[in-house]
Amino acid sequence: MRWIILIHIIFLWNVFVYSQDIHLSQYSSSLLNLSPAMTGLFDGDYRFNAIYRKQWQAVPVPYSTVSMSAEGKWNLPKIKKNVSYGILFNHDKSGDALYTINQFYLSVGYLHKLNKDSTMLVNTGFQMGYASNVFNYNRMTFDAQFDGLSFNPSVATNESFYRNSLHYWDINVGFAFRYILNQKNTFHVCFFNNAFEQSSCYILCEYFK
Repeated sequence: MRWIILIHIIFLWNVFVYSQDIHLSQYSSSLLNLSPAMTGLFDGDYRFNAIYRKQWQAVPVPYSTVSMSAEGKWNLPKIKKNVSYGILFNHDKSGDALYTINQFYLSVGYLHKLNKDSTMLVNTGFQMGYASNVFNYNRMTFDAQFDGLSFNPSVATNESFYRNSLHYWDINVGFAFRYILNQKNTFHVCFFNNAFEQSSCYILCEYFK
């Protein structure tokens, strides 16, 4: 009964869904970006993941994204591999101003079994990292630089930027429920909360032939 209540609570949180910042089309394949609760939620001892995407080749500066992660489980007798750890790095560059996002995270997950056969699991994840957002102001152009006949880069932009970079610490918390229906079907409900920006809920279904 308690796992049914948990699912309903998680579904109530999905009204706070937002999109993520970096440009990934297969975001569900980048599990540590999806939620810190996905840390260690796999069969085996280690998991490695790498994604590279380069899109919109026709624009002057194509968008490019790199994401890499690695996870493992602590093999200690007292905790029986219920505690896991992970590392995540994201690099994203887009636009004429070369707007660049760099993120580095460390995460920890704790797995709790809701029944004896381990078909229902709840994983709690905590993630902490450092991020930077940077853009190149000198590569930007503005309407004020049109002198009436053509674009003139020597004309003042009439724009004032307080800074062109932002560096900050980031903290995330997530909860994931995993229900293994049978050997071919697995159901996930994943809740993720960013301490400073947003909350999100994701539902994943896996089917293996």
